[in-house]
Amino acid sequence: MSAAVLFVLLASGSALGASFVRLNPLPGDSYTVADIMSGDGSTVLGRSFSASGASRQFIWDRVNGMRLTPELPGDPWGGARDLSGDGSTLVGRDTNGAYIWDAVDGRRVIDPLPGGSIGGLFVSGDGSTAVGRSGSSAFIWDAENGTRNLGNLPGGYNPAALAVSADGSVVAGRDVTQAGEEAFVWTAESGMQGLGALGDLPSAAFAVSADGSTVVGGSGSLLADEAFIWDETNGMRGLGYLPGGFLPGYTISLAFDVSGDGSVVVGWANSGYTSDVFFWDEANGMRELDVYLAAQGIDLTGWEMWLKHPSHSAFGDVPQISDDGLTIFGDGIYNGERAAWVAVIPEPSTALLTGGGLAALSLCASRRR
Repeated sequence: MSAAVLFVLLASGSALGASFVRLNPLPGDSYTVADIMSGDGSTVLGRSFSASGASRQFIWDRVNGMRLTPELPGDPWGGARDLSGDGSTLVGRDTNGAYIWDAVDGRRVIDPLPGGSIGGLFVSGDGSTAVGRSGSSAFIWDAENGTRNLGNLPGGYNPAALAVSADGSVVAGRDVTQAGEEAFVWTAESGMQGLGALGDLPSAAFAVSADGSTVVGGSGSLLADEAFIWDETNGMRGLGYLPGGFLPGYTISLAFDVSGDGSVVVGWANSGYTSDVFFWDEANGMRELDVYLAAQGIDLTGWEMWLKHPSHSAFGDVPQISDDGLTIFGDGIYNGERAAWVAVIPEPSTALLTGGGLAALSLCASRRR
């Protein structure tokens, strides 16, 4: 193994294929922050911080471990905001504006819409399409058509494109209307369509599956935000909350990413007055990731997987999942220091076969806090 491999494999449940990797800081630094994972789960971009707060961007993969992002013409890594499915294409912003980069075509400019600079940027899994926000408009970009306005919901005036399918054909995000913020899905054929809400508005979509069939996000419901999943057949459905008691005005769950076929969702939720990363599937519902990993034999001593913390924002550095639904990455607190991590969960069928025998372990692990 190369001397450049600086990550620590904390533990592995080899029988079930579960693993958990801490992404250690670069030499001389104090902590790491996770930013982006490629759709295939192979590549992570993040930042390594010194005690004084100075940061360096790192790239991590399972073969080469953690290292500084390479020096490339135009320094695309420095402003990277998202990666394509295989990690070969990235989009970002720097002092020269927004761009898309790959090794074949190099750095290409993404022009803003007239009268507005580009904000958030996301790239499709195949690397062909970028979406985001320009001024007070949502846009889509590809090399053939350039930057195009996605329009608005009826009465809408401030949309943002926050996710795009693997082939660039489906875009999801949110728009603001007089009634409140509403999640939307967009296609070239149908334009922008509102997804409604769980109860009353607001709602916002944060991710769309690679196949474009499924959208996830968060919506106001009763006195709390609730994670949702949406598809054309079933409409918007709430994913519920983690165990720990419903606390009106405080209980919250938000879905931030979804597997390629829409079958597994990851997000953040609180359980009572603590917070955690969850993953959800139709058969098992919402489960705490750390409790699940502990039941697979992973030693998580010293970890809080995604504790609400002064350095955390509910909409920054959020958990993400690979298209195959098996790799999850995000941020946590390890022995008091912020730390990025990558977890691998077993195939759902394997986990179901062993679920009965692990139930007691899960209950015990959930009491550790």
